[in-house]
Amino acid sequence: WELAHEQSLTGVQFFGFDLTRVMLNHFQKWISETHANVHLREADLLNLQPKTYHLPPADLVVTAGMLEYIPKEQFIEALQNLRDLLKTDGRMFVFISRTSWYNKLLVGKLWHANLYTQEELLMYFQEVKFRVENIQPFKTWGFVIEASVR
Repeated sequence: WELAHEQSLTGVQFFGFDLTRVMLNHFQKWISETHANVHLREADLLNLQPKTYHLPPADLVVTAGMLEYIPKEQFIEALQNLRDLLKTDGRMFVFISRTSWYNKLLVGKLWHANLYTQEELLMYFQEVKFRVENIQPFKTWGFVIEASVR
């Protein structure tokens, strides 16, 4: 939103969704403080129907710190639901925790979240027919993945 605002882009719509009211309240506070033009929805990624939530097809989806909390056996379903939000030429950026001793202690044990190897992520993305354009370590804790719809 900030980049679009700085560039004076018009006609751009931003949507955010989360399962928890607490996270949406934090986001709503930021929206109120910055006057950002972001539409929020309370939505379950594993039961995400774009028409139900009035979400138009997206050019871009960005997710950070969310997919780790999806049970591993439902990860592919979650990725597919995100893919279904995109236009046929859409892109997605994912920031996700990776497997490391540090993350096993902090993210895995304290936050009860899942961790992923690069190989696992590539396999999952390929299974739902994403083309992984780039996957890079992000800081000490994760990966950033750029993927496009095939």
